[in-house]
Amino acid sequence: MSLSIGWLRKSIRDISFIWKCKKCWMLPKQAEILIYDANGREFLLKYLSAWSVETLHVRGEYINIPVLLDSLLRRGRSRADSYINAYIARVNPKLIITFVDNNSRFYRLSREFPESKTIFLQNGGRGYYADIFEWLENYSSTDGELHVDVMGTFGSAVAAKYSRSIGGLSAPLGSLKSNQIQKWPKIEKEVIAFISQYRTNNGFTMGGRFFSFKEHFEPVDRMVLGFLVQYAKKRSKKLKIVQRFSNNSANMKSEQVYFSRLTNGFCEFYESCDNTSSYHAIDKSEVTVGIDSTLAYESAARGNKTALFPIRTHWFQLKSWTFGWPGNFPPEGPFWTNNPDLKKFEQILDTLFSIDESQWWKMLGTVGYDKIMKYDPGNSILQSLIKETLSPRGKGQKQKPI
Repeated sequence: MSLSIGWLRKSIRDISFIWKCKKCWMLPKQAEILIYDANGREFLLKYLSAWSVETLHVRGEYINIPVLLDSLLRRGRSRADSYINAYIARVNPKLIITFVDNNSRFYRLSREFPESKTIFLQNGGRGYYADIFEWLENYSSTDGELHVDVMGTFGSAVAAKYSRSIGGLSAPLGSLKSNQIQKWPKIEKEVIAFISQYRTNNGFTMGGRFFSFKEHFEPVDRMVLGFLVQYAKKRSKKLKIVQRFSNNSANMKSEQVYFSRLTNGFCEFYESCDNTSSYHAIDKSEVTVGIDSTLAYESAARGNKTALFPIRTHWFQLKSWTFGWPGNFPPEGPFWTNNPDLKKFEQILDTLFSIDESQWWKMLGTVGYDKIMKYDPGNSILQSLIKETLSPRGKGQKQKPI
């Protein structure tokens, strides 16, 4: 009886989900490339214009009714897996590519569709808890269960971490978005930019513990911003916030209220209009400060003098929040510290304001920063990789490692 009730509840949920989705009544066309998950599709399409492309929506934005009916006759780990497999079989792509590297379903596609090559592109910083690596601890790349033909990562450190659990080649490419956006040419002297990680959600579970936004973000923001306000006043600098929400967002006002409160009004805001705004903001500032955001790491890779203060680990004692994780970097360096040490903060900012661009690039090279994130303006490595993956090869000829 309980089994029947469980099946009925699941069926009702499935029907409700399908009812709410936008529906497509035409079968997808066969294509050379299938974009798996529409998230980030706009960043990928620029490099795929030479080939036919279809997109598989996996977040409930659209559902293809003919494919859904076909999937009812297929076996899979779940109904969603059956639908995805039916869609891929219909498109029959040479390449399946995604901008969502932490989707565990994607890691199985190479085994299920051996005639299609697979590539994932890392879209954000990866942690251990509340992310993919805790789940991946259960797998080894030698057991053959998970495989991606090419894993496009920010740098070699995270590539090595993925490669322990997933078979395939690793290709450190840097950040697709950052590489795509041209660097702003002019710097505003005496400006400190602080990168916002403001959230409006209630919170999240990490390491078996629930963290509210106030608990997870505010103590760290309060400490770092309190320091920055005093530093800016003492050194005659201007403090600007790089907003997370755009100007047309309903959350923009609450974000500004939050930072105005933490700085007692001693801050300005960079306007955020589109996907390029935050990158241009960090390019404009003489020194950028971040805690542990992806944008902070992108900023340093773009050649912007950037201070990183990933001190959250001091509060919560959870791995993966330290500088450059999963790379093996010391707790303190010339432009970072994992420790909530105001004297070290001041020393780092004084150093960054005193050096020029060439000295900054030298500093990045000395610490091996490209292990964390490469910088490839124009995504030339990715473009070559896609061409190589789709080019016809002779029998027995293997794809070259990147």
